[in-house]
Amino acid sequence: MKRSADVSFVVAAALLGLAGFARPAAGQAPTGTPRLVVPGRGVTAPLPGQPTTAPTAAAPAEPAPVSAAPPPSGVTQVPPAAAPPATASSSQAATADRRSIAAGRFGLVLEGGQLGFLRSVEGGTASAEVVLEKAGPGGLPAKHIAGVRYQDISLETDLQSKALNDWIAASWKGGATRKSGSIQAMDFDYKSVSELEFTSALVIETTMPALDASSKDFAHMTIKLRPEFTRAKAGSDARASGSLASQGQKKWLPSNFRFEMAGLDASKVSKIDGFTVRQVVAENPVGESRDYQKEPSSIEFPNLRITLSAAHASTWMNWHEDFVVKGNNGQSQERNGAIIYLDPTRKSELGRVNLINCGIFGLSPLKAEANSESISRVVADLYCERMDLLANAGK
Repeated sequence: MKRSADVSFVVAAALLGLAGFARPAAGQAPTGTPRLVVPGRGVTAPLPGQPTTAPTAAAPAEPAPVSAAPPPSGVTQVPPAAAPPATASSSQAATADRRSIAAGRFGLVLEGGQLGFLRSVEGGTASAEVVLEKAGPGGLPAKHIAGVRYQDISLETDLQSKALNDWIAASWKGGATRKSGSIQAMDFDYKSVSELEFTSALVIETTMPALDASSKDFAHMTIKLRPEFTRAKAGSDARASGSLASQGQKKWLPSNFRFEMAGLDASKVSKIDGFTVRQVVAENPVGESRDYQKEPSSIEFPNLRITLSAAHASTWMNWHEDFVVKGNNGQSQERNGAIIYLDPTRKSELGRVNLINCGIFGLSPLKAEANSESISRVVADLYCERMDLLANAGK
């Protein structure tokens, strides 16, 4: 019996040694109750005293691809579906070598001659009116389009082109003439990328810029043309002429001006509101060509609003008292004057607008506030029977 007990104790001790049971070092608290771990087949038991880590599970093997079975006899196999259409990103990648073209400059061509640059261009496209017919048997009215109309062309430019200024001046005098030309959109290398041709156009509006002694922006006048018809076409990719490409635009500042009127002290005029001269045009529809013929009829000259210092407005007040209050407003009491546009040196004229047969019909002070250090000013309203445009460009 004693020998059997000794043998059992030896076997148990051997099994505990194989399971990695180690006695803790002196002074070290046991970490837990030892367990009897029997290593499985094919697993190497760790040495005594080393941490035990669980074995990593092996990834399941991927199944072998299944080959498609051939179609049975007598059955036609359907071909695979076509690739889906290119998405936006792939389309952009396909056209990445194409360069977008931006119009960096606009040039005006009139009667075959290149006049100069334009600050902006708008309009000139064709459109038609929609006609609504009476309802038929079905209860739904039919629709169709009538004659073709072409939008007015609006241009912003300055006083640098003599030919354009002469055309405007002739229209102000009642001698409206039709001219044909085109507007060229050019890239930054002065190459034409597109062109808008217009035929038999009339100058129907000329807007002169507001003048202000405190302004530091550039001044531009806006011209509106009414063509008989227009055509858009691709640019010739030809470079503009050397004179146009090398042409420098003169600085036209709204702060550089002078106002004159007979018998008045205009030395302290600080502001003149912008104004527009209009050519009234009558349209005559022509059924054969579906276009509208334009016939000029009359000229409309606007009123002027002028702001000046109240300390230098005594002559204006006397004229207002005599012309408005006392009623001495015959043609002999009307006065002539001019708006003069100056260059940055204020020594040379860029152009002028002559004011003919003007009368005053309003004079009032601007709004004044208490404890304000602003200069007291008055506003004068004038009518003008006629205006003439004179520009010194092209001398």
